[in-house]
Amino acid sequence: MSIKVKLNVLMLSFGLLLGSAHAQSKTMDVALIGLFSNSAMFEIDGSNHLLTVGDRSPQGIRLLSVNLVAGSITGQLGKQVFALRLGAGGARAGSHEPLSRQVKIMQDARGMLTASGRINGSSVDMLIDTGATYLSLNRSTALSLGVNVKNLTASYKLETAGGTVGAHLVKLKAVQVGGITLKNVEAMVLERDDLDSVLLGMSFLARLDMSYDGNALILAQKERPPV
Repeated sequence: MSIKVKLNVLMLSFGLLLGSAHAQSKTMDVALIGLFSNSAMFEIDGSNHLLTVGDRSPQGIRLLSVNLVAGSITGQLGKQVFALRLGAGGARAGSHEPLSRQVKIMQDARGMLTASGRINGSSVDMLIDTGATYLSLNRSTALSLGVNVKNLTASYKLETAGGTVGAHLVKLKAVQVGGITLKNVEAMVLERDDLDSVLLGMSFLARLDMSYDGNALILAQKERPPV
């Protein structure tokens, strides 16, 4: 089986072409969207995968090394070794160059990453949680932010420190942290008030470039900010 790697800087991705003379080739779109001390977050064919050095994704991509200083990784697919830099290029084909917007979030005295932000224009305190799939908030908080959850039926069951709690999925009009604003952010609303603050999960974070500078988390916007 022959393997070819095609880099496409404008799309922040590369194509990994798999196949042989007897098999149809397949293109795999991969983007590096987050970088940590010993791991990296990839977007592979539209789904997110967090890999620690040495791990292999279900698609066969193995993370070999992480270079935080250079903002890059080396990976492997079959016998082919490749390198990918966080935020290389920065524009999608056919679009204008996006504006550069960054937010630096420092650890607090507890070693937690917290930030003040806005949801639907109202101020909230947030706890950054890269392990959470969705931005999550209590029902009472959602109501205070103008999110209509009164007539929704809880369609999810979540395990929290206080036990199992019902939750439902909504879309928030706008979520802002520092100078970064994203629209139509998916969020999970919990029926009980189990959360001390809003959890800023991957439904928001995965739409940004993430990297670390010592104990600080750097968020960089890769979408054009809303007009």
